[in-house]
Amino acid sequence: MLLVLALVTSAYADATFADVSVSGETPVDGTCAVTLEVTSDDDLYIFDGSSYSLNSIRWFLVDDGDPCELADLGAVYYEICGDTAVDADDNLVWTVSFDADEGTSGSWDVTDAVGSFTDAVALASVDWTCGDCDLVADINGDGTVGWQDYIVLSGSMGLVVAPGTAADLNGDNIINTSDLLILLKEWGLSCS
Repeated sequence: MLLVLALVTSAYADATFADVSVSGETPVDGTCAVTLEVTSDDDLYIFDGSSYSLNSIRWFLVDDGDPCELADLGAVYYEICGDTAVDADDNLVWTVSFDADEGTSGSWDVTDAVGSFTDAVALASVDWTCGDCDLVADINGDGTVGWQDYIVLSGSMGLVVAPGTAADLNGDNIINTSDLLILLKEWGLSCS
């Protein structure tokens, strides 16, 4: 266990770039096999969202030639992955996969693998979604029904609007309490 911690905290040269592509976002039998292909010139961390800490690491991409393996650091789980390919420009190419339930989504930040998380630099960000988010009241499209959606809806309250207006949740071309009730029914729900 200490060996793994030493590996995580050891210093690496800063990566200068990271390219990320996502595939597998179409559900099959209610599940997606989401795959990220990551290309860089050096080792990388992939974090859950933009909170850079040991608790939010999902993958530590390191050029050691070994396959992914799950490391257990108490309550913290993440995978250490060796490179699986080198492209024509001698850049490292990793492929990492995970299963996700239909209707879920997430966000990953790819950073350079520095000795201190506070020094990490975001090189790429990627959002993924398994299928479609079916929240009618997610007016701003961020995957969650909350205050931002309420602000948009309340700013249009009482207006007659064009068909397809996002705040017109029931599609009757009027923003009123019927739309507010739909928002309140979905309040706090998220696709992630």
